[in-house]
Formats: sequence, C-alpha cells, structure tokens
Amino acid sequence: MKLEGKVALITGGASGIGKVTAKKFLQEGAKVVISDFNEEAGNNTLNEFNNDEHIVFIHADVSDTKQIEYMFQKTISTFGKIDILINNAGITIDGLLTKMDEDAWEKVIS
Repeated sequence: MKLEGKVALITGGASGIGKVTAKKFLQEGAKVVISDFNEEAGNNTLNEFNNDEHIVFIHADVSDTKQIEYMFQKTISTFGKIDILINNAGITIDGLLTKMDEDAWEKVIS
C-alpha cells in the first residue's frame, strides 16, 4: 500500500476522473476526502464505496473562497492533515471562446 498514512483531498471527486482517483487512492491505503458541488453525486459516491470509514464527502463549491476554507478545515478536523491535493473540479460550458459571454467565461475560470 503505497499511500498508507496519507490523506488526499480530491475536488470534483464525486464523478469521472475524481471518483476513479479516489478509488485508486483508497486501494493504495490513503484516507480520502472527495469534495464536489453536486451533493447528490457525492452521497451516491460514498454509497458506492459502502460508506468506507476512510472516505468522506464534503459538499463545497471551489469557486467560493468561504467554501474552500470550510473544505480544508473539515478535512483537517476529520483526518488531521492533508498530504495530497488533487485539483480536479471544473466545469465546461459548450461554445466557442469567441462567442462565450463574460458570465459564462467567469463561471468556467472560477
């Protein structure tokens, strides 16, 4: 177990690459925090991992500074530290960059 004793925080961890990464990290012995703005997907992911005590879900939107602070504080209060941070969260708004309005651009960049 290569990650025994490590704590990983994965943003956008409720689906896709984040979810697969969480699974692999658990298999390698890490304690894992998945964070996602989609609360339903986060809870469903926990259920898929059979509510393993080595993984928790934190509902947070990484475009909001206060929610980021909460996410870090909750991770540390739960597992005592953060060794690995995977910044996986992101959104896409389909459309050409040249036709994207400023609000859509700000959402993607945030």
